[in-house]
This record gives sequence, C-alpha cells and structure tokens, in this order.
Amino acid sequence: DDEFVIEIEESSQQDAVEINVGLHKSLMIFQIYYDESNNHLRIIKELLNKHYLGEQKLEASDDLIRALHTLFGSARTAEIEAIAEIAGVSEKYAVARQDASSRLIPDAVVEIITEVVSAIETMLMQLKANNLPETNKALLDRMSKAVQDELQQQLQHQPPAEQVMPSQSKVESEPVVTEEPVQHAPAEALYTY
Repeated sequence: DDEFVIEIEESSQQDAVEINVGLHKSLMIFQIYYDESNNHLRIIKELLNKHYLGEQKLEASDDLIRALHTLFGSARTAEIEAIAEIAGVSEKYAVARQDASSRLIPDAVVEIITEVVSAIETMLMQLKANNLPETNKALLDRMSKAVQDELQQQLQHQPPAEQVMPSQSKVESEPVVTEEPVQHAPAEALYTY
C-alpha cells in the first residue's frame, strides 16, 4: 500500500487532535504528490521501454518534457529539492534537445535519464519512509554536463549570422506600419504543453 504513515506521541488530547488534523492534511498533500509523481514517472518509463524494446527511439517529445516539467514543479512546490534539482536539469536537457536539428536523444543520455527515473523512484520511497532524500550529486553533475554538451553542440552547428559588406549599397526603406497594434503572447503562453 502506497500510503504515508507518521507516528507521533500524544502530549495532550487537544494538541494531539490539532497535530493529527495538520498531519492529515500534510499526509494528503504528500500522498497526492507521491501518486502524481509516480504517474509522471510511469509516462517516462513507458517512453524508455519503447526505446529499449526498439519500438521507438527516445526523443525530446512534448510528453517527456511535460512529465519532467511537472515532476520539477511539483517537487519545488512540495519543497523536495533533491527531486526538483534532478527533474529540473533533465527537463532543461529535453527542452534543449527539442530545439536541436534532431529530437532523438543519444543512447548515452538515455542511460542517464534511465538513472534519473530510478533515482527519483528511490527518493519517493525515502519520502514514503519519512526520510528526506538527499541530492544525487554525481547524477546531477552528469545530467548537467549533458545539458552543457547539448547546448555547445547546438552553438557549433548554428549558421553564421549574415553580414553586410561595407561595399554593398544601402537601401533606404520606409518603416512598415500596420493598422493593428502588435500583440505579444503572455509569458505563460511560452510553455505550451
């Protein structure tokens, strides 16, 4: 059974009732967090299973990014920094890879993502056992390096910016005026999932 249980000593009946109500609410919140996190991990594991079975290579899909983004955001909200850190850097990798010329994730990074999923599952089990998980620094560093490598590779493959040669004649043009004002999307719309 995947339910949280915390044992407390009762100092007085009134205090115990107040503590019990507070703990019950906290336990409900953590239970929701735990269940939701496992659902998002299930999505990532399904994508990984398809990759390992040769059915479909793992790619930086919207489903992968959404699952990692929600794991990150939920962990931040629940103040579980160890999970937030590793899920956040994994999301950064997936978003960076989504912007690359190919969304397919290299096998070496697929292995790191597999380790991330396993680490988060372990951290969730630690939470279930009333222990706050610690950051897996080595894994966090490996994923951070994958992000840096991905971004560096993308920079190296960008076409050079077009330059205007001084000998070219300049063409003066009138500014384009539209009748309707330009509307910009709100910042929240930048993350569409």
